Amino acid sequence: MTSTNTSNTATLQFSAFENGLFRMRGLIVLLALIATLFLGYRASFITPDTRLERLIPNSHEFVLNAKEVLGDVSAGGSSILRVAVSRKEGTVFDHDYLVKLRKISDEFSMLEGVDTGSLNSLWSHPCSGLLSRRKVRQRPGDT
Repeated sequence: MTSTNTSNTATLQFSAFENGLFRMRGLIVLLALIATLFLGYRASFITPDTRLERLIPNSHEFVLNAKEVLGDVSAGGSSILRVAVSRKEGTVFDHDYLVKLRKISDEFSMLEGVDTGSLNSLWSHPCSGLLSRRKVRQRPGDT
């Protein structure tokens, strides 16, 4: 009999909470709407920050060493430009295409502000093993 009495008391307490909740449902909906509007307004000021300096531990000895060695240069390379050259017809193994690709690579390496150590192409240093054994010879008249 005590177990039935305990369950009735819990049901009555829950029932009182439920009745109070449903009695103030308009106020609860209004508070939820105000909270949603406020948080939505605050969320409109959020901006993504993908700087590498904010993602790595600044006090780690490797990071401190990199900052000392690199100086003002960003370790993240936030100004990366990727250029893709493709052919509309034919293969990429065509002589004229390879010469044109080499000229484009050379022109990019001569631009002001380009770090040639981080330039990747078939003829730049990081990939130099790809075509270093077979240099593309220019035909007479190619400039």
